Amino acid sequence: MSDKTKTMTQIQVRIDSDTKEDARKILDSIGLDISTAIKTFLRQVVMVGGLPYELRDINGYTRKEIKEIKGSYEDAVKNGKTFNNAKDALKDLYV
Repeated sequence: MSDKTKTMTQIQVRIDSDTKEDARKILDSIGLDISTAIKTFLRQVVMVGGLPYELRDINGYTRKEIKEIKGSYEDAVKNGKTFNNAKDALKDLYV
């Protein structure tokens, strides 16, 4: 079925005005309007069978990276040295 014969539908999304405006500015700078960007996103979801990118937290880490960091931290707490202050930790590094 060609695009011209497909039945079109409408999606309504509610989002805070700051996010909408920030997104609009970025999309304008690359030549897209919000509607086209959302259509492109949804087409990518269908093409890849899920989100077309990895989700990241506020610090830019993926779920996998967060799990690795937590595991490293737990290993360090369990098996690593502890120090009373930064001076002692630095002294240990240079011994």
